[in-house]
Amino acid sequence: MRELCYLAKLAARNVVVSLQFIFVAAAKYCVDIATHQHGCCVIQRCIAHATREYRENLVAEISANGLLLAQDVFG
Repeated sequence: MRELCYLAKLAARNVVVSLQFIFVAAAKYCVDIATHQHGCCVIQRCIAHATREYRENLVAEISANGLLLAQDVFG
């Protein structure tokens, strides 16, 4: 989780690296990430800094798991 947060911070600072794999992983594991104590911050950064395609995919995954996330203390 620490690594994802670090990479999300790099994206927030517009560091020029290919971060597509982070947005793909964030969508794939959105429930695992969002239910972690600091994962919500990671998800928020991914949404804020992803390109339209990756942001839409991530938001769709979050929406699909909305009930589960709403019932979790960190989700």
